[in-house]
Amino acid sequence: MCDNEEDATVLLTAGGQESLNDDLQIASNNQQQRLSNNGPAISKPNSNVFLFCSASMAALGGLLFGYDIGIISTALPQIKVEFSLTCFRQEMVVSLMLVGALFASLVGGVCIDKIGSRMAIIVNALVFIAGALLLAFSNTYGWLLVGRFIVGFAVALSAVSECIYISEISTPHNRGMLVSLNEVAITVGFLLAYVVGLIFIDRSEGWRYMFGLSAVPATGQLLGMFKLPNSPHFLVLKHRDEEAESAVRNLRQLKSTDQVRQELTHIRLSLEAGRSQSCWSLCSSADGLRAAMLIAFGLVMGQQLTGQPNVLNYASTIFEQVGFCGRDPVSATFPTVGLGVVKLAATLVSLLLVDRMGRRKTLLLGALIMAVSLICLGVFALVQQQGSSVIRPTCTDSQPSNHSANATLFVCGSSSSSDVNPGLRYMALAALMAYVAAYSFSFGPVTWLLLSEIFPAAIKGRAMAVSTSVNWATNLVISATFLRTVQLFSLGGVFFGYAILTFLSIIFIFLVVPETRNKTLHRITKELETTTFAGRMAQHARQFPCFTDSSWLLKLGGNYSQLANNSRDVVMEMAVS
Repeated sequence: MCDNEEDATVLLTAGGQESLNDDLQIASNNQQQRLSNNGPAISKPNSNVFLFCSASMAALGGLLFGYDIGIISTALPQIKVEFSLTCFRQEMVVSLMLVGALFASLVGGVCIDKIGSRMAIIVNALVFIAGALLLAFSNTYGWLLVGRFIVGFAVALSAVSECIYISEISTPHNRGMLVSLNEVAITVGFLLAYVVGLIFIDRSEGWRYMFGLSAVPATGQLLGMFKLPNSPHFLVLKHRDEEAESAVRNLRQLKSTDQVRQELTHIRLSLEAGRSQSCWSLCSSADGLRAAMLIAFGLVMGQQLTGQPNVLNYASTIFEQVGFCGRDPVSATFPTVGLGVVKLAATLVSLLLVDRMGRRKTLLLGALIMAVSLICLGVFALVQQQGSSVIRPTCTDSQPSNHSANATLFVCGSSSSSDVNPGLRYMALAALMAYVAAYSFSFGPVTWLLLSEIFPAAIKGRAMAVSTSVNWATNLVISATFLRTVQLFSLGGVFFGYAILTFLSIIFIFLVVPETRNKTLHRITKELETTTFAGRMAQHARQFPCFTDSSWLLKLGGNYSQLANNSRDVVMEMAVS
């Protein structure tokens, strides 16, 4: 099942290798002419409404991603009452979505490489609709679990297929912004989940409406994707050359035949890398796959090990922990709407700046703010623990049904709010908001953007699927152990632990993660292939003043730029971009 398809072995159009060589020669000649007349050729960003609408329609799945993850924190208290759920059964309702997501990550990559990212999005919209309707009309605990598994499957498949589709239809100059649309949609989904939860939280069987409403945007995406073209990369891979040419013309707004031919040459070059690889060779050194997988694993694990899933899954409870206690579900859930607004605003800022600042600077800045915020939260939690009415986290089958999370971190006493120093309370609130904003500015959108860029196009679906599997597996472990970890080390201790892991992520990003801004997908692949892992680390380490003149670092990483810039394929990519 993991062997690459026969179609991946033949990448050229009817003209064969001779056609590709002719295209390369034309691109080289055009590049030389531009150099002699106007200096270095710089491809200008193209204002393309059709391209933006195509990316937005694909990113609609991100809204479903965020909504289905965020809605459970508000729906679960009602589900608990209606089905008389024990704590273990509540945890199963939450965890089955993660299990479904992990399963989709294991099998989804092969499906995407086989049927294409556009068709995968269409099929996935049907899965979203099926899961939403099954949850809305569930009358037994068993069907509820099945529905959560199906929705989890759809959530994971959407994360991979949409990022691949958007990255392959975009240009190097707007790829960062367009791929980040998916993360913007995810944050809108979270915010929508919080608002819908507030509307239906006091209504009888309101949880059915909460789950069922997600079928509406899924239907819109299903109908919209039928009007959009397949990715040109997929069409070239499947030898559908006329369709590929038409897609390139529409997506790039190109009228010149030479421009279309150059763009198709770029696509063929990007498909050459990884054409002979299967998912069993993802960690081999060929085509830079080993370096790409190490970068991907580090980023997706950093997403989860910095504590992000627990901040979102237990947002209402953490708000109560920092002093916002309430006797009804609305008062405990309402602050999360403000959290969703902050998350959305930060993602929009990232969308506007990621193609200007670059991927590395965006990640480093966001991770640094996250680390400082976690330290502030840890200090507050340790101070608050002394002499307050807060107790260690418990989850009992007899706990009141009006709590906002599946397992409470503490019990709010009648004097809880008065026991908390107002200054510390608002400092913790600001730190929590800053943490969520920094994650949404950096790790949230940029991780998926980099994953869509660093893998060869011919094997991208399977490579991203493996990376996503690690992401969901880490998420499952972190979420499942959160309450027990807090019980052992206190909430303050957990925050400090997350801060340490965030600082380790900063070191990893600085030394290992490459800059991909304004580079074609083929050029990124060639740089990963021609540069050793140690050489890249040495090159980045030389940015520290104390290492600038270090002879051993110069020797270790000195060939980094030379290998990247002198590669014939990289030069050709600069010509066709």
